[in-house]
Amino acid sequence: MPNPHIIVVSHPVRWREAMRLERALGADSVWDLDYSGCEANHRRAWKWGVEDADPDTWVVILEDDIVLATGFSRQLGQILEAAPAPIVSLYLGRGRPPHWQTSIARAVTSLPDPHTCWLVGTDLLSAQGYAMRVSTMRSLSRSRHRSKLPVDEHISGWAKRNGHAVAYTWPSIVDHREDLRPLITERADGQPRFERRVAWNFGSRPRWNNRTHPLLSPEQNGVTVVKERP
Repeated sequence: MPNPHIIVVSHPVRWREAMRLERALGADSVWDLDYSGCEANHRRAWKWGVEDADPDTWVVILEDDIVLATGFSRQLGQILEAAPAPIVSLYLGRGRPPHWQTSIARAVTSLPDPHTCWLVGTDLLSAQGYAMRVSTMRSLSRSRHRSKLPVDEHISGWAKRNGHAVAYTWPSIVDHREDLRPLITERADGQPRFERRVAWNFGSRPRWNNRTHPLLSPEQNGVTVVKERP
C-alpha cells in the first residue's frame, strides 16, 4: 500500500503547531491565508490531496490543534491496512455532538471484547482527523457544499447519499490539545460551546484488526433529534 498523504489543515495563528505536525509526520499543510474559514480550507485539502494521486492512496486530513498518540505513524499504517469502511475517523469525542453522546456510550459499553478495534456508524462527528482513499475523496471534493454547513456535517450527508459508512478507531489516535482555544467564534447552529473537548478513549494498540462493533445513530436508538438553524 502506498504511503498515506497527510495534510494538516492550518490557520496562520497556529503556524507553530502546524509546522510541528508537518515536520513530525512528513506532512503537507494547507493554510487559510485568506481567512475564508475552516470549511473552505478542508475543501482545499481535499483538492490538494487528490491531485495527480494514485486512486488507492489514502489521504489523511488532520486539524492543527491535535495531539498524536504514541507511535502515531506506525499505528496509522496498521489502521489503514485494516480499515473496514471507506471513511476512517481517527477521533471520537465527548461532549460534541451532544445528541450523539448516549449512543456513543451505549456502543462503547457493549463492545464484544477488548480486541474490537472499530466502531462503525453513519456519520462523521468531527473533522479533527479523518482519512479516505483518493478515489473516495475525489468524489467528495466534487460535491456541492452549503457555505455555512460544518465540514463534518457535509461529509456525513455526502457519505449517506453515496452509501459510505464511517469507521472510528477505538481508541482514537488523535485528541484535542487542551492548551489551545478554539478559533471559531461563530457557530453555524448559533449555540455556544462549553463542553470539554476530549476523546472518549485516546491511545494506541499493539496490533490493529478489522473487528467492528456498530455505532447506532440517535435515530436508530429511538431518539428524535430536532436541529435548529439560525
